[in-house]
Amino acid sequence: MYASLYSGMKKCRDERLPLPIRLCQVGIIIIGIGSFLFHTTLQYGWQLADELPMIFGAAFSTYVIFDIGNPNLPRTRFVRSLPYLLSLYSFGVTAIYLRYRDPVFHQLAFGAIQLLSTSRSVYLIVTAPKETYREQKNKSDATRYILIGSATFLLGFLIWNVDNVLCDQISRLKEYLGTPLSFILEGHAWWHLATGTGSYLSGVGLQLLALSLKEGADGFEIKHAGILGLVPHIARTPINANAKLQ
Repeated sequence: MYASLYSGMKKCRDERLPLPIRLCQVGIIIIGIGSFLFHTTLQYGWQLADELPMIFGAAFSTYVIFDIGNPNLPRTRFVRSLPYLLSLYSFGVTAIYLRYRDPVFHQLAFGAIQLLSTSRSVYLIVTAPKETYREQKNKSDATRYILIGSATFLLGFLIWNVDNVLCDQISRLKEYLGTPLSFILEGHAWWHLATGTGSYLSGVGLQLLALSLKEGADGFEIKHAGILGLVPHIARTPINANAKLQ
C-alpha cells in the first residue's frame, strides 16, 4: 500500500501520467485496505472488500496494456468499447459472487482476466520495438520488473499453500520458538507481503511498456523514490516533461 500511495499515486500525479495508470494504483490501494479490514475484523462483509477489488484492479491493468495507440489519433472501436466490456465483466462477476458466494467462481473469474492480461503482456514484450537505445532499455526494464514481480507473487502463493498444508506442524514450531521468532513462520503474512510487492513491481513493468508503446520510449523511464530510494515508479524524461495528460 505504501508503494502505491507514495510512489504510485503521488508520483503519477507529479509526472502527470494518464488516468488509467492512476487507477491501477487505486486498485492496489483498495485491495490493501479491504484486506486489512478483513483481517482485523474477520467479518464476511470485509472479506468481500478484500476479494472483489481484485477483479476491478485486474480490469484496470488489462485496459492499460490494450490502450497503446497513438494518443494523437482516434482510438480503435475495440479500445473505445473496452471500458464498458471490462466494467460489465467486473460488475457481473460481483453480482454473481454476491448471489452464490462460491470462492471457486471468484478464483476462476480472477484467473480468466489475469490470463487475458498475461497473454497480452507476453505479446507486447515479444513484439515491442527495440531499434533505439531507449526502446531497448525500456523493453529490458519492463521485462525485468514483470518477471521479478511475477516470481515474487508466485513465491507468496507457494508460501501460502505450504502454510495451509503444513499448518499443524508449523503451528507447533511457532509455539516452540515463541515471540518474536515465531513471526518468521507467519506464512499468511509473507503471502500478503509477497503478493502485494509482486503486483506492484509487475504493474510498474507493464505501465512502462504500455506508455513506451503509446507515447514513445524516449518519454519515460523508471526511477526510484520512497524508503531508502528503493521503490520504483514511472517518470517522464526531460524530453517529455511538459507532456499533457491524456
